[in-house]
Amino acid sequence: VVRDVDLREQLAQTHPWANMCAGAPVVFVVCAKERRSSHWVEDASAATENLLLAAAGLDLGAVWVGVYPNTRNEAHVRQVLGAPDHLRILCLVPVGHPAESKPPHTKYDESKVHYGQY
Repeated sequence: VVRDVDLREQLAQTHPWANMCAGAPVVFVVCAKERRSSHWVEDASAATENLLLAAAGLDLGAVWVGVYPNTRNEAHVRQVLGAPDHLRILCLVPVGHPAESKPPHTKYDESKVHYGQY
C-alpha cells in the first residue's frame, strides 16, 4: 500500500497508462510469490478484482494498471519500492475519489451465453 507522494509519482512513470498513480491518494501494488503457486497470476488477479469491487462498493474510483508480463515494468516497480526479486508484480491499483460520474454500462451480450450445449 503506497501513500507516499514521491513513490506514487515514481510509480506513475511505470508506463504511459500508469499516470493516475500520481494523483490517487493510495496505490495498491499487487504482488505474488511465483514459487508458491503455478497459478500466481490467477490468484493475484482474483485478489485484484476483489479489491476493485470493494473500492466500488465504497463509492471510490479504482483502476487496474497492468504491469505483468512486461519484465521492464516489473523491474521499475520493484526498484521504486525496494521489493525483493522473488516477488512478481501483477499490477498497480490507484484508488481515490472519482473525478467524474458515469452511468453504469454493461458489455453483456445475451447471444454469447449458451445453456447446456453450445
